[in-house]
Amino acid sequence: MAINILRSGTSYAQALLYSIMHFDRALKDAQRIPPLEQEVGDLKKALMEMQGKLYALQKDYCERIASDESRGDQDLPEICRQFKATG
Repeated sequence: MAINILRSGTSYAQALLYSIMHFDRALKDAQRIPPLEQEVGDLKKALMEMQGKLYALQKDYCERIASDESRGDQDLPEICRQFKATG
């Protein structure tokens, strides 16, 4: 049936052809989305892990600096003052 319409040379043939092309494009796009969503999820997880490691490194650095009693609070880097303020 679709073949007959496409071969008819009518405006119906053109409309059907465009519909088929748009459905094909939509199907291809739909197939690309799940792997991209998985990749974004993996990247978010990796970013969260890196943020946790960075936080731990900054905290350790600030604890070592703070243990130096010759430093006053004003001599601490800003990030260390933030850690001290938040506990």
